[in-house]
Amino acid sequence: MFNEKEQNTIGVLYRFLKQHPTAMLLVEFEGQTPFIAQKDTSYETDNGLELDEEGYEEFYAILLRRQEDKELIELTYHHFPKRITCNGEFVAGTESIK
Repeated sequence: MFNEKEQNTIGVLYRFLKQHPTAMLLVEFEGQTPFIAQKDTSYETDNGLELDEEGYEEFYAILLRRQEDKELIELTYHHFPKRITCNGEFVAGTESIK
């Protein structure tokens, strides 16, 4: 389902949210204020190139809704936070990829 580049980021979060669909997540991007969010939806997307163009890529996205202002945040393996926790437990993040 997930490509090799997605396994340790979006794949981990997707599987967690499948088990905990209403989970409140603490999301932390490098250099930004952490925020609380909840899954809105998930979907397949691409990088905007035409199917026959060099570099065309499809990947999964998870859309989170920030609780503070209801803003939607799209997560992909290209745009993934350093840490996501739920009830103080680590869920996923780029800091776990070494």
